[in-house]
Amino acid sequence: LGSVMQAGESPLAFFLRTQANSETKKIAEEVQAAEASKKDAFWQASQGQRSRVDYLLPGVHVKPVNGKGRGLVAEEAILAGTVVLRERAVAAVPVRAEDCERPILSSCRLAVALLSTRQEAATKALEPRAGREFEEHGLRRARTAELVEGRGFVRAKSAANATPLEDDALDRLLLVLTLNAHGVMLPGGQMHQGLFAEVGAMVNHSSRPNLVFHGAGVSNKDGHDELQLILQTVRDVQANEELTISYLSELYLPFPERDERLQEMYGFAAERLPTDPGLEAQVPNAPAQATQRVIAANG
Repeated sequence: LGSVMQAGESPLAFFLRTQANSETKKIAEEVQAAEASKKDAFWQASQGQRSRVDYLLPGVHVKPVNGKGRGLVAEEAILAGTVVLRERAVAAVPVRAEDCERPILSSCRLAVALLSTRQEAATKALEPRAGREFEEHGLRRARTAELVEGRGFVRAKSAANATPLEDDALDRLLLVLTLNAHGVMLPGGQMHQGLFAEVGAMVNHSSRPNLVFHGAGVSNKDGHDELQLILQTVRDVQANEELTISYLSELYLPFPERDERLQEMYGFAAERLPTDPGLEAQVPNAPAQATQRVIAANG
């Protein structure tokens, strides 16, 4: 087990855990601590500007999570059905039918929206951060063709007054949006892709999540609707437990398919669940009921 990459573990973390000597580990820890400090300073400073968090449940904080960077953690127990977060998007765009086959398109439109309103600075604290973290990110290499295509789309669609970015900076922006933006459904059934950079983007994935998320349209001071992310617990949460969502729209997927999607879309492995043997043999005839069984069995 020690030589196998664990669920949610990055290639760098796997190397440091299994192959690096003590000196290399020490240097890596110092670099990671320095980078985390810079990231936290930026995140905290942004709160003093124009926070888009309308509500965050007291006792819930963004904290370092072992092996995952940062995540959302509950310092106190939370009852099922409790709203944990309401946060308005920095930018949001409607999801179109063609986005299902080419997910990079919604990230491209989101990038155009950010650049046109000069709000790309909201992504600076999000992973992968500029520099070595982005340069060595596995999905950067795996998605080179998509990023090149996306780069051309963004430049063609951006307004003349949009913030100009070099190739690497634009590629990073697209990758950040692909990994950190959320597809949120409004009560009427419309799906939008939004970036919730302060708190929503910090929530990590789990194949047995304790949160669900949905969206709402809220009016701002100008009278225009803004996309709001709502996070809500689906079961009782214990004190000091990490709050998680599922990055996949379906919880009833068999492990091989779940793992393949997470590796392809986000670059990390899926965790195994006690229900996996049954799910792999299950005929997919009732997805909604199957989802509820997964939540109940793994809660």
